Amino acid sequence: MARLRLKKIESLIRREISDMIQKREIKDPRVGFVTVVSVEVTPDLRHAKVFITVLGDAKQLKSSFIGLKNAKGFIQGEIGNRLHLRFVPELEFLEDQGLTHAFHINELLCKIKAEYPVSEEVVAVEEEEEGEPEEHEEEQEFVDEEEPEEEKE
Repeated sequence: MARLRLKKIESLIRREISDMIQKREIKDPRVGFVTVVSVEVTPDLRHAKVFITVLGDAKQLKSSFIGLKNAKGFIQGEIGNRLHLRFVPELEFLEDQGLTHAFHINELLCKIKAEYPVSEEVVAVEEEEEGEPEEHEEEQEFVDEEEPEEEKE
């Protein structure tokens, strides 16, 4: 039950910070196109990691982090006012590495695909297999069918 409450608080904090950024309540001009990806709160609700992404280059990322760090007190105060929490977690803004990691994996897959092209025979075999029904689907159809009951006169 406590984990459910924790997830709800994380979601509420993420939504409130996103609203503050979107509605330009944070007046710092350095905070650019920031997206709050996720929030992780410790079980004692004392600390929260806010994972963000910034649309732009490394310079814009750095300036957005500086702006958010300067506005941290304002953001924490607003979260306390809006969510009515007994303890407002201390916020730590971190860059979300998920998108960067996904681009890196995609680049690696493209390199592998370029180095080891798929032969036409493999593609033809895969296309033939897609048209054939799988064994477990046939078994499922058999189980779903009901046998007709014999009527006794």
